[in-house]
Amino acid sequence: MSQHDFPYTMRDVAALLPLHIRRRRAVSIDADCPFCGDTKGKLNINFEKQVFNCNRCRTHGGMVELYAKFFGVSNTQANAEIFSIVCRHETPRIAPTPIASPKELPREASRADAQAIDQTFRTLLAMLPLAESHRNDLHRRGLNDDQIEQYLYRSVPAFGYRALTGQLLQMGCRLEGVPGFYQDEQKDWTLACSPRRTGYFVPVISVDGLLQGCQIRMDHPGKQGGKYIWLSSAERNGGVTSGSPVHFVGDPAADTVWITEGPLKATVAHCLSGHSFLAVAGANQLNSLPDSLALLKRFGCRTVCEAFDMDKLQNPHVASGTAKVLHLAKSMGFDVRQIRWNPQYKGIDDYLLSKQKKIIILTIRGGWQLSPAPHYVRRVQWIFVQTMQRYSAKSWKNPHSALMTLFHFHVTDAVGVAEAGMISFSIRETCSALLLFSIPRPIKLWSNIANAISGPIPDCLSYV
Repeated sequence: MSQHDFPYTMRDVAALLPLHIRRRRAVSIDADCPFCGDTKGKLNINFEKQVFNCNRCRTHGGMVELYAKFFGVSNTQANAEIFSIVCRHETPRIAPTPIASPKELPREASRADAQAIDQTFRTLLAMLPLAESHRNDLHRRGLNDDQIEQYLYRSVPAFGYRALTGQLLQMGCRLEGVPGFYQDEQKDWTLACSPRRTGYFVPVISVDGLLQGCQIRMDHPGKQGGKYIWLSSAERNGGVTSGSPVHFVGDPAADTVWITEGPLKATVAHCLSGHSFLAVAGANQLNSLPDSLALLKRFGCRTVCEAFDMDKLQNPHVASGTAKVLHLAKSMGFDVRQIRWNPQYKGIDDYLLSKQKKIIILTIRGGWQLSPAPHYVRRVQWIFVQTMQRYSAKSWKNPHSALMTLFHFHVTDAVGVAEAGMISFSIRETCSALLLFSIPRPIKLWSNIANAISGPIPDCLSYV
């Protein structure tokens, strides 16, 4: 039996549940999820499609499943109870929640093609400035001015939306079907922003380099939380949903790609490390990930490194998303690695930034003679490395960017450093180590070191 064969609707079923509704729209509502305890309105109930889905715990289904899961009964019993309450007007289990029907449903547009969306967003961002407070926030995260400009960070306008859309139309940009644009009651095109939602745009770029959406980093998230929201015009005339696209930054032809949560986090991590990154909007928002991975595989990618936030060790919802990413990558034929770091730093970007002005220990397998140094922690002497030619110095592109020393020790000494809290990493065999202190930020430093030595790529993170 299809959803349309029932003598009641999703709106009728939702009214029977004591939902804490956060946002009301013409054809859907966002409510706190009763299944995972979410308090930020992650449960979306769509009255037009007659389905529900929690973006946090991924519990989903149709009308009958919503009632059945909520009260812990079978689908058969749920259908019988709903029918009795709605059609026979019998007393419900609890007091109904009023959910008003809209007078007129909006007409959404079909999503514009990728090139049109890219042109419109790039033109819009080129017209906008970046507030000094937002620039300072990006500096604090580890980006410099050139990177801020390269990745098109701009402040969200607080007014003048119709003027902006008018200029875009005059410049030949398409607005219908582009996320964030819609027609208001006067049929004028405008932008789905508000003076109450100030912040800056975080552009989201696809693997093929096309700008496909924008998140907004909120200045004031509010009581409901949510530091990041999508620029979206879903359920508005001429508008369309953001689609939660996957963000890519780096070299599409790289052998390895790292996957993390959040486009801004991925861009910062790329700029600090040189690694290529894919970013999903949330740990369980993976619908667009298979297509991006498939494209990268055609470009030559062979290894996927999962680098979700370290709360994956405690948060079951993040852990669930992590497991899904690993399963997906393995099923597509990728080699898979899980990345771990000091849990004092939640995100991979936080961890990488913390290492910019600290000692970094990079491990490599063999290649150098080992010698015991039981008191090396107290007696390390810094020197300039003047013998890089021994290790193919011609591949070292920025010898002036760091002050380095080579210091050899046994694997037990390396473990001692890790236990001392200087760094978190695992060692599976006898290693040498390169202790490095960076003066300026070493952009793509690790890949440069990999070119300068003969052997596997060194890394300061643990692979599981």
